[in-house]
Amino acid sequence: MSEQSESRESQRRQATVIFADISGFTAMSEKLDPEEVTEVVNDCFAMVERIVHDLGGTIDKYIGDAVMALFGADRALENAPRRAVTAAIEIRAGLARLNQERRLPAPLAVHIGVHSGLVIAGEIGGEKKRRTEQYNERANARMFQLLPQLVNAKTVSESKERGCDSELPVFILGMPRSGTSLMEQILSSHPDIFGAGELKILPAVLDNIVIGGNRVRLNEPEPFFPAEEHASWEMRGQRYVDRLERLAPNPYKRIVDKMPGNFTMVGLIHAILPKARIIHSRRHPVEVCLSCYRIHFAEGQQWSYNLRELGRYYKRYWNLMNDWREQFPDAMLEVRYEDNVADVEGQARRLIDYLGLEWHDGCLEFYNTDRPVMTASASQVRKPIYTTSTNRWRKYEKYLQPLLEELGDIVPQYEAELAATRPAA
Repeated sequence: MSEQSESRESQRRQATVIFADISGFTAMSEKLDPEEVTEVVNDCFAMVERIVHDLGGTIDKYIGDAVMALFGADRALENAPRRAVTAAIEIRAGLARLNQERRLPAPLAVHIGVHSGLVIAGEIGGEKKRRTEQYNERANARMFQLLPQLVNAKTVSESKERGCDSELPVFILGMPRSGTSLMEQILSSHPDIFGAGELKILPAVLDNIVIGGNRVRLNEPEPFFPAEEHASWEMRGQRYVDRLERLAPNPYKRIVDKMPGNFTMVGLIHAILPKARIIHSRRHPVEVCLSCYRIHFAEGQQWSYNLRELGRYYKRYWNLMNDWREQFPDAMLEVRYEDNVADVEGQARRLIDYLGLEWHDGCLEFYNTDRPVMTASASQVRKPIYTTSTNRWRKYEKYLQPLLEELGDIVPQYEAELAATRPAA
């Protein structure tokens, strides 16, 4: 098989996911909350868009009618089910044309999942995706184990090194799909804050850093500082700040990096940028895991395509954040997605206050802020918050037993924490 054929076959495998039949989707979509239908279909569309692009097609030619159905003039929330079904029909027809013209080895299909189909298709599509992705869970677990041993309050405080004093950087981190995009959108609606999106700068800045007598190797292909350079913490922090400043079109007081995976480096961020603001975005464990599971990410997140692997990864994240919390108690502001939904203004004011800035009313109209959002949450940040975006996982509970078994007592812990901080009814 030629290299081109292998590439095409790989693309086909990634794209071939069960497409719920139109009549079944029509019946189920009418029973769901309109905003849930909209979210599911928008996520599906994002995946379809990538598929069409990867296979050499154009959006206008193959799924232009689906775009009009989803994002046209009719944006009334109550009409979401009808729009979703129309878009599903157009997507299916467009992919059929693309399949015929490209003469692909098997029909393309895309799943629009609801209720049990959401999880069943995740199992089918996720397993297909996993076969095309390399994931070494043992190495991942080892990394999570080593991090707090190498980077902790003792190794940081006993070092003679000092970081860069800039207050420009703001990190929003946590699990993907935990509300990081929403928080960045709220902050970016402030005139003194620039949202730079998910940046891949930090690992290259930190690679080869020495802490506690140990060199931390992140195996970046192009580290900013080779090991032999012996770059100081201050040099690394300043290099990160310099790169941030180049990204902003104008001078800003704060620039946001919302790469969720930076949660693994909280201790190192605190070392090289002690005055940076770090915001930990949290969300119900099952909600965030289910949201990750049903998304086919553009890259990375290989742990998200199998329920048990996903549960174990979340547990490692949970334990690591507990370590950072214990070792660096004043390093982070923790914000729960559920609190954002229940009290947008209160949480927005809390965020702006943490950043040391004056309040701006535009933060409450974040959905009107015109800026690119290059993540799977692009559609959600364009609309006000709806309370039905919380506690939806119960609908799928019977299909999620492998995940729930891996999460164990984390779920009741989080729910008890939520209950303890909510006012009595």
